[in-house]
This record gives sequence, structure tokens and C-alpha cells, in this order.
Amino acid sequence: MRSARRDSLPIVVILALLTAAGYLLVAATGRNWFEHDVQLRAQLAVRVARQALLERWNRGDRAGVEHLLADVTVDERILAAAACTAGGAMFARPCIGCA
Repeated sequence: MRSARRDSLPIVVILALLTAAGYLLVAATGRNWFEHDVQLRAQLAVRVARQALLERWNRGDRAGVEHLLADVTVDERILAAAACTAGGAMFARPCIGCA
């Protein structure tokens, strides 16, 4: 019995190491896929609304920009949106849940 435990210990340790390495690989791959998906969604949202945002931004139409940002955040996968000036000051953000 003692010999069986001693012989199986290296196998259990190797399997544990392989399991840990597999977990880390799958977790990193999933995280990369998620981050890439979020980046693509943000780019798509901006690409679709870019011209309308620029027109309203250039006119200084804060309410119009907020309305477009609110339209972008209707999708449940996009949690928030905001427009900031080049200096980092908030220009517009939609009122979530006000509609």
C-alpha cells in the first residue's frame, strides 16, 4: 500500500501542474478574447455615431452629444459612454435611466 502511494504521488503532482497550466492558458485566452471583443464593440459604436457626434460636438451641442451617447448605451453590453475635451474635462455624458 505504501508503495502504491509513493508511486502515485509524482503522477498526481504532474497532473496538478498540467491542470494549473491548462487553467492559466484558458483564463488568459478568455480574457484576451473578452478584451478584444469590448474594444471592437467600442470602435463599432464610435464608427457608427462618429459623423453625428462630430457635427454636434463642433456646434457645441452638449444635449445632442448626450442624446447620441445615450443611444449608444442602449445596448446592454455597453455600460457607459462619455465625451471628454482634449484636456480631459467632461463635455457630455448621458443620464442613464432617465429616458
